[in-house]
Amino acid sequence: MTLSRPYLIGATEVTNGQWKRVMGDTTSYWKEDNLPVNGCRWEEASEFCRKLSALPEERAANRRYRLPTEAEWEYACRAGTTTRFSFGDDEAELVDYAWCEA
Repeated sequence: MTLSRPYLIGATEVTNGQWKRVMGDTTSYWKEDNLPVNGCRWEEASEFCRKLSALPEERAANRRYRLPTEAEWEYACRAGTTTRFSFGDDEAELVDYAWCEA
């Protein structure tokens, strides 16, 4: 994987409070403002980015938001590692890091 240009990515997930400020309401199962948005579709996340980018304060700061590409997301998840998985090369450790069947 090679990234051709630098990019910025949020340090945390989008919270319900942030989502509601931009979208008006949240469809998350857990509604508390400090919890991350869950269960939204790709189309809804893209619309959030579009609406967030259109806010006057974001436009004034020349900030544009979008979803990361697959390569950008993988790079961010790997946190600088070069191993097969972000936690190392041992597939047996997957159950400690991922929701999967052993």
